[in-house]
Amino acid sequence: MTLTTDKIRTRVAERMKGVEKILAKETNLGPIRARPVTSHLMRAGGKRLRPALTLVCSYLGPEPESDRVESLAAAMELTHVASLYHDDVMDGSDLRRGVESAHMVFGTSAAILGGDILFARATKRIMAAGRYTQKFYSETFTRLCVGQLMETLGPEGEEDVRAYYINVLSDKTGSLIADSATQGVLGSAGPEREEEFLPVAEKVRAFGEKMGVAFQLADDYIDVMADDATSGKDPGADIKAGVITMPIILLQEWSASGQLDSAGDSILDRWNRVTDLDSEARHQLVADIRRHDVMGEAKNIATTWAMDAINHLEPLGDTPVRELLVEYSVKSVERSH
Repeated sequence: MTLTTDKIRTRVAERMKGVEKILAKETNLGPIRARPVTSHLMRAGGKRLRPALTLVCSYLGPEPESDRVESLAAAMELTHVASLYHDDVMDGSDLRRGVESAHMVFGTSAAILGGDILFARATKRIMAAGRYTQKFYSETFTRLCVGQLMETLGPEGEEDVRAYYINVLSDKTGSLIADSATQGVLGSAGPEREEEFLPVAEKVRAFGEKMGVAFQLADDYIDVMADDATSGKDPGADIKAGVITMPIILLQEWSASGQLDSAGDSILDRWNRVTDLDSEARHQLVADIRRHDVMGEAKNIATTWAMDAINHLEPLGDTPVRELLVEYSVKSVERSH
């Protein structure tokens, strides 16, 4: 068939139904008592950005409609959801996707093990694919863990905080979005032709890496600006927990250069002792950040990363897949949740 943007968009929507069936199957395997744990976040829904990217990028290869592409798309979402189980435990997040986090419902140990099970099920699907698929996924899995670890450890001494933070985002978010795009190309090529399509895979991989950073920087903005009904999370959850995000990094940079106003000074002072503040004071802190000029700059930085991601798509030419990927990148920073 002749590929157009609308045809690919339609086929991706249709094929996502197949991905959803795989996800439902994988999260409901095993003992009946374990199934509510492993299916908890999957049943809550989600953007399904990663499997959709896998399906879109499959149209850059020779066999985009292959069942193995849907299998790899499901593996990407299983990996993402598994990481959310662990992230929520480590961050102490109460809400995820508009429902209580798994550790709030089932306890910390059950949530961690539920995430481990989903990682294992994703890996089983990856192992049925080609060697480059396995290689890239192994590297991505390592980076997910390293990113979470480095976020936990934090920068030391004279390390550049912004650069450190961007590296964490690249590992925690960029790596999996990059791999999701990559696996679409490799899955379409199949084990026998993976090496032939590596150059194309590398182009969308570079795009996905930067798009992932843009996506997470947009999350920093949404964390402050959105309400719980829109985002599905406690507004300002990261700020209230003392987690450093781009708005805080910018305030620190402006303070160090003597450019921070009195309102910003007050925000930084309270954030530095946020764990000592009561609930009302934390809500007020988030409200004050929301009104500060720093939020506009935080949004600009996210947009810059999204535009840089798009630049990596130039070698693809004026194609329907490129058009859709550009659309994804723009939406990654323009979304409200």
